[in-house]
Amino acid sequence: MAWLFAILGFANRHLTRRPAFLAEATEAVYPFYMLHQTVTVIAVYWLLEIGAPPVAGFILAALATFLGTSAIYLSVVRPLWFIRPLFGLKAAYKSTVRPPSSFTSRSRRMPTFSSER
Repeated sequence: MAWLFAILGFANRHLTRRPAFLAEATEAVYPFYMLHQTVTVIAVYWLLEIGAPPVAGFILAALATFLGTSAIYLSVVRPLWFIRPLFGLKAAYKSTVRPPSSFTSRSRRMPTFSSER
């Protein structure tokens, strides 16, 4: 019975946090949705033109779609503030930079104990 509680404790500690990449991935979902069909049509057209076999064509089409959509999103949509609203994103995105430790509140610091009373 103790092993069950150990597994539940491990799962509670390690599986309840949101991964760091999830915020960026959530922001990229709608632009990926908007771009992927155009990239897929172009990739499949060129694969049909060169006469790729069906299985290899499917794998290459999926790979080209993901890489092409990622390249367009990361190089055009995400960094340019005036294109972002066209893809349903906020015009300017905030960078998630942590403030230096000197700006943290005193309540977060560990108390200092001294031997003198």
